[in-house]
Amino acid sequence: MHDINWWLMAAGFLLGLLLTFAFMIRRVEREVPVSAVMGRGTASAAERVGGHEPYGAGSARAVASGSGPAGWTVKGNEESMLYHTPDSPNYNRIVHDVWFRNEESAQRAGFTHWGEGRATGPYGAGSAKAATDGSGPAGWTVKGNEDSMLYHTPDSPNYKQTIAEVWFRNEESAQRAGFTHWGKGRQN
Repeated sequence: MHDINWWLMAAGFLLGLLLTFAFMIRRVEREVPVSAVMGRGTASAAERVGGHEPYGAGSARAVASGSGPAGWTVKGNEESMLYHTPDSPNYNRIVHDVWFRNEESAQRAGFTHWGEGRATGPYGAGSAKAATDGSGPAGWTVKGNEDSMLYHTPDSPNYKQTIAEVWFRNEESAQRAGFTHWGKGRQN
């Protein structure tokens, strides 16, 4: 009889440990190299580890530490195809795959300035992907939830708890993108 208690306790411990590890695993953000999706073929091993000029003259892959060539301050993110300059609010937080000598090099490579990229986001003009900290562009107050396709305005009772996956400049931008007002979504 006492052996059963130990087995139950051990099984409970293992189940708790398994669930803890299961919830710690994060969703994969990118499985396929963006260069392959964008039609540039797969990057060579030299390009993936500090290679030279993956996007032509004036570009370099970030090394394992994330740093780039001395004096280069323009960072590029291949997933968003945006480049960030030191005046970007997310400059120190973005995941950068490539460094550029200057903005002209980034533009020649097909990257868009971070300010312009946020004006036309994943749902067209007036939408922007949430930054890594969940914030949106200054002055934008409409939060969008991509799972429910609902948008929340500051008068929503769930506004503070809602984690914005996309931000909209105004309600019209959210409606053009196919999102429904939070109040109308609850009535269905």
